[in-house]
Amino acid sequence: MKYSKLLIGFILLVYVLNLRLDVMEIDAAQYASISLEMLQTNSFLEVYDQGQDYLDKPPLLFWMSAFSMKVFGISNWAYKLPALLVLLLGVFSLYKLARVWYNEETSQLAALLLCFNNAWLLMTNDVRTDGILSGFILFAVWQLIAYSNHGKWVQLFGAAAGSAAAMMSKGPIGLVIIGMAVGFHWIVKADWKAIFKWQWFVMLALVGFLLSPMLYGLYTQFDLHPEKEVYGLKGPSGLLFFFYTQSFGRITGDIYWDNHAPWHYFFDTMAWDMQPWFHLFLLAFIIRIIAIIKSKFRSEPNKEFVSFFGFLLPLLALSASRFKLPHYVFPIFPFAALMTADFICNQLPTFKTTFKGMKLFQWALSCLLLAALGVAFSFFFTPKYWMIALLIFGFIAFFLLQYKAHDLQLHWMVPHLFAFGIFGLFMSIYFYPNLLQYQFSAQMGHTLSQPEFKEKSIYKYGIFDRSFGFYTLNEIPFVDKTIIGGLPKGTILATTAQSFEEIDTLVQTQFDTLATFNAYPVTLLNPEFLLKKSREQTLKKSYLLIKNN
Repeated sequence: MKYSKLLIGFILLVYVLNLRLDVMEIDAAQYASISLEMLQTNSFLEVYDQGQDYLDKPPLLFWMSAFSMKVFGISNWAYKLPALLVLLLGVFSLYKLARVWYNEETSQLAALLLCFNNAWLLMTNDVRTDGILSGFILFAVWQLIAYSNHGKWVQLFGAAAGSAAAMMSKGPIGLVIIGMAVGFHWIVKADWKAIFKWQWFVMLALVGFLLSPMLYGLYTQFDLHPEKEVYGLKGPSGLLFFFYTQSFGRITGDIYWDNHAPWHYFFDTMAWDMQPWFHLFLLAFIIRIIAIIKSKFRSEPNKEFVSFFGFLLPLLALSASRFKLPHYVFPIFPFAALMTADFICNQLPTFKTTFKGMKLFQWALSCLLLAALGVAFSFFFTPKYWMIALLIFGFIAFFLLQYKAHDLQLHWMVPHLFAFGIFGLFMSIYFYPNLLQYQFSAQMGHTLSQPEFKEKSIYKYGIFDRSFGFYTLNEIPFVDKTIIGGLPKGTILATTAQSFEEIDTLVQTQFDTLATFNAYPVTLLNPEFLLKKSREQTLKKSYLLIKNN
């Protein structure tokens, strides 16, 4: 595909720029804090969060990030780097998987679509477990299909390693998605020879062996200590929680997490997270369903069902969960990208009227994305002059690419992917840096990490944000309200305006203000905050105070 290397290089630049951004509350900041704590305490098999038992997520992200910070030093990019590398492994795996059934053009487009969407931009910035889960699932699926076709033991070991890593990323859901995608593909194709291989027992044994360090840690931390209580569960089994409660308990009700999201919740969130090609995916998905029904599930020799079942079945399972968040479905986006690439390359051109309409709609969407940046410059945050110049250059480059994409082949997609790349670039260099100035806990942490505060006693009151401890490189202890007045002179107290008002008025007079921060929960955006003219009334204050007597 023409310009594919240019597009990959462009989006990779955006990904790398995202590494430097502060970790975001709540999840990414908590995971960064846990990784730092793991590095500092050398407790790798038993996981702790602020000294308390941690059970929610498996430890692979923490292991990788702790190792990265040990090698490269403690920083935003060192925490995020392993997740980016696994995401890139996933993109490469999708390309190789697509090449099993499709030509070079379709395979390249599938990889490009996976790179160019809001979900992938977010996972290179707001690093959680879903990014590494996505990458390892793709790697495992590719290796399974490769082994079934070629029978090389290295591919079997790769499938086992990918499956184990997916499970250690976010639990058994990793193996479930892999099994649904590949297993139902083989069933529909009636490939019984692939299904009934004795070597799968070897693979499962390898998976168990690779899981054993994590399982041992869960057993010693929880199963040997029935007196513990975590998440309201008394005496939880770490092994049972990993294999059942954390994932399947959300469907059965064995764990109390329930945000009452409707059954169509993920369709609603995908309308944004899968942009700029969500509308193309919808068409591709509908056409694929119609084709499968018409064929009565009869399989052609070089036809794949991995993308269809890898998307549909996990989506149905996740939609049955009592607790839903948008990023839960990110790991099935690669299968949507493969379906969409197949549709764009091999089917859409045959629908001539639809094809023209889609090209026009895609052009309008790209113009809207670029225009949104101009609107943001005017109403959200004040840009620097070089940003305006860069945006103008981006507009010119977009229209030049649009002019050159005059044929009816894939070149029409190039300017639109480029436009989304421009959008992603400005999110990285303009929107998020300005937005994160209002994540007060990180700003406090940056301030307290300066040399003049190294020898100071620091406490926090009324602050529970996790990025605070990550940027100070130490977990700042809480202080009880009743002893704040007895703190020694020179002690620094980090607090919010609301919490400080709870302190006795006489005690308040014992503190001077070192720094004031504007605070807003940056993952809960609304128009009132985004607009410059109304932002001030949405902000709350937080303080660094110093004891004066």
